Parts: sequence; structure tokens; C-alpha cells
Amino acid sequence: MNFIRIKKNNSYHSRFQVKWRRRREGKTDYYSRKRLICQDKRKFQNQKFRFVVRISKKFVRCQYVCSFLYGDEIDESTNSRNFLRRINYYTRVNRSLKNFPIAYLTGAELAGKYKTKDKNSKPVSAILDIGLTRSTIGQKVFAVMQGAVDCGIFIPHSEKKFPAYNPKDGFSKEILEERVSGKHILEYRCLLAEGDEEAFNKQFNPKNNR
Repeated sequence: MNFIRIKKNNSYHSRFQVKWRRRREGKTDYYSRKRLICQDKRKFQNQKFRFVVRISKKFVRCQYVCSFLYGDEIDESTNSRNFLRRINYYTRVNRSLKNFPIAYLTGAELAGKYKTKDKNSKPVSAILDIGLTRSTIGQKVFAVMQGAVDCGIFIPHSEKKFPAYNPKDGFSKEILEERVSGKHILEYRCLLAEGDEEAFNKQFNPKNNR
């Protein structure tokens, strides 16, 4: 069998096409984005919305986005930073602005803001867009989604990605409510306070969680 050696000459480099910048930086998966924004031809005039969730090192950000040929339009957005001053009672547990309860409240806040802004009687629906986040069981992006779903936004999803799901016992709504209320954080806080004071001051000291 004869092998042909491909030489990277001037003709080859003239045909070489560089990947898009955000693809080279690893920020956007255009393969999945194409399938999120493409609309069925039979529904071409209907807008297709995305419920975009991004979790950074400190905050949770979610947006209600619609895509057009000229780019994306953000109809409504919110950030978990808004809870820093408004929820004073929660600071007794933890000042973190990206944990599971805060993620749930961020999604609920966006749903409430959009439904107040939208005066149409049509049901509000969207598709969850988690970007490059891994869709593992118990991810905080699904807490944001659940907060939006509980406040009236229809997002197609499965209960298998929630931390309250067990393949043997199925989905437990009570466990999910405990996670949303922050009971697991309070129990862990009490455990550290009794056992390891150094670890408690490092993780739950207000000066370190601002």
C-alpha cells in the first residue's frame, strides 16, 4: 500500500481556515450553540428563547436571551450579587453568592422579573443553556433552572440531574427542598464549629466570604 505524504506548502496554507476566536479560547462550543439557536422552519416566525446560566468563581449570572441573525438580544438578566445586601438573614449561614440556595433564588428572581415585564398572556418557555459546564448530578445550574421553573417558566428538563435523585429510590422532593433551604450548609457549619475551629474561621468567617 502506497502512502502519500501531504506537504504543507503555500497552497495548503492559503486554504487553511483559522477557528473562531472564542472556539480557540475554549469559551464557546459552537457545535452545541448551533443546535440551541436553530429554529424549525415550521416555527420560523416564533422566537426561540434560551435560559443562559453561567457560574463564575464568586457569582451566579443568568439571562433570558433570544438569538437573531445580527446577534443575541438579552431580554432580562440578573446576578446573585443583588442578594448581598437584600438578604441579611442569610448571612448568618454563609456569605457565599454561588451556593445551591443562592443559585435557586437567582433563577427565581429572573423568572419573576421577566414575567412582570412581559404583559402577554402566552406561556413563557425557554431552553436551558449551560455553556461549557459539565451536566453532572447536583450541578448548581440545575438549581437556577429549578428556581425559574417554580416561578412559572417552562424549561424542558429531567429530574435525574438533581442531587435529590437516586437510581434506586427515584426523585425525592423533600431532599431537594432541604438543599434549597440551605439546611446542608447549616449542618456542615455546626459540624466545623464543634470539631475544627481553624477550618470554620477559614470558610465561614464573614471577612473571607465577601
